[in-house]
Amino acid sequence: MTSTEIMTASYTQSAAPTDTDMFAAPLIGILRKNAGTALLANAVLAVAVAAVMRGAVETPVLIAWLAVVLALNGARLLHIMTSRNTAGEFDVGWLWARLFTIGAGLTGAAWGIGAVVMFPTDAIHLQVFLAFVLGGLAAGAVVSSASWLPAYFAFAVPALAPLIIRFLVVPGELPLVMGAMLLLFLGFLGALARSFNASLRQTMSLKGERSRLLDERNLSEAFFSKTFHSSPVLMTLSNPRDGTHYDVNRAWSALTGYSHEQAMRKTSLELGLWTRPEDRQTFIEILNRDGAVSGFETVFRARDGSERDMLVAGEYIREGENEKLLFIGQDITRLKEVERLKSEFVSVVSHELRTPLTSIKGSLGLVLSGGTGEVAEKSRQLLTLAERNTDRLTSLVNDILDFEKLRSGEMQFADLRFDLTHLVGDMVSECAPLAEQFGIEFVWSMPTQKLNVSGDAARIGQVITNILSNAAKFSPAGEQVGISVSSENARARVEVSDRGPGIDESFREAIFERFTQGDSSDTRQNMGTGLGLGICKSIIDHHLGDIDFRANEGGGTTFFFELPLALET
Repeated sequence: MTSTEIMTASYTQSAAPTDTDMFAAPLIGILRKNAGTALLANAVLAVAVAAVMRGAVETPVLIAWLAVVLALNGARLLHIMTSRNTAGEFDVGWLWARLFTIGAGLTGAAWGIGAVVMFPTDAIHLQVFLAFVLGGLAAGAVVSSASWLPAYFAFAVPALAPLIIRFLVVPGELPLVMGAMLLLFLGFLGALARSFNASLRQTMSLKGERSRLLDERNLSEAFFSKTFHSSPVLMTLSNPRDGTHYDVNRAWSALTGYSHEQAMRKTSLELGLWTRPEDRQTFIEILNRDGAVSGFETVFRARDGSERDMLVAGEYIREGENEKLLFIGQDITRLKEVERLKSEFVSVVSHELRTPLTSIKGSLGLVLSGGTGEVAEKSRQLLTLAERNTDRLTSLVNDILDFEKLRSGEMQFADLRFDLTHLVGDMVSECAPLAEQFGIEFVWSMPTQKLNVSGDAARIGQVITNILSNAAKFSPAGEQVGISVSSENARARVEVSDRGPGIDESFREAIFERFTQGDSSDTRQNMGTGLGLGICKSIIDHHLGDIDFRANEGGGTTFFFELPLALET
């Protein structure tokens, strides 16, 4: 088989293994390696879904669905464990893949049918929850199953299709939007799975090619030339001093619209490829400083005037006495667009949740205040619980919106001078009802002088409120939470000390990451999204400050943050 035939075979996955499908065995091996963890996660998620939906679905139906999903995952996991000793035999591997694909289809159907059966027509938050769960399962399957496309599509399509159809047939604009977005998401995941599969095959092809060339003379030059010209990503070789091209690959010509001959006559700057010419200067400066560049984002302008978002990398390579710049670029325009659609989806869903939540909150408040008549004590307890959970869901929506704005750079920050001491006092006063609710006391020491800082007082107040809220929730009733404000080395410092269970030191690196909590189990006493501290860190980072924590002697934790003091004018 020639090298061209090898590359062609890497993009073809036939219904049954053939002599040319040389990658089937290793691809099945990748599937077998990834499947175990995915099945365990699938089972855990099924239990979590059952727990969330238990109040909205009849218990026998819920138990029956959960039993089916767990049984399917258990049988598939047993199938994996009992076939490991045959992983190296191709025929057995193919039979294993067929059985795995059937199991994936049954599991996907169980999820899809279950979502329709459990679909709560009058609970939009549970509808959104089901959409996120099934979308997450399909997205996770890209990583675990895309090495064998039949298995991926056998799971993803029956898992999402019933819910998509259910959304589309429900009257109303929001269900239509949800159904359309899920349909687009399914299509994108399918394309991503195919791309991932093709990348795996190409990687295997290149490894096989390299292995074959190791025994030949002029190995390095032949392999580099083949990889360079057949690579699906843009690649060039140029003179690092004046930018003169030595060579460009076909992907470069396809993206830029310029021929190989045109590239040989002009540099990338002369061709106008760099939409921002200063980016190339920055790229070269980083290359000279670090020896290599990776993950550098810029924008290219093609011959037809269209602009493409690019993720580029480069490093110097030596060819004899000559030093050349190897430049590699990946078109991420589509990825950026998908990211934008995802952000819009999160924003639309979150905003659509706010309106009914506001109505629910107002209605509950009216009933609890006696506006509709006397409320029985038992009913008042239930209404109070509903009101508290409405507040929690509102907080969740706000956290999601804030996090998405911070991640996308759309968060607006004021830049005004304010007294940090006064702001802390205001936030302590605002959180007093929270302290009363949890039976703790806020005790704080106020400095005699003002500590002026510059920035957005509302956002810094959000950080203080979040830290105080955490301290109140995690401190035992009857304890005190200490708050102090001080300054040192031209920086203002705010500390909040609690007597809670503390945070394991090994969790330090992860505590400020998104969706992270010290106790993430289903049985934890204080629920939350795990976004709060991540949002706090982003806000403090924007203000050129630092945020961290330390363990207290005798138990508990002290969270603190520092901000630069404003210059006196």
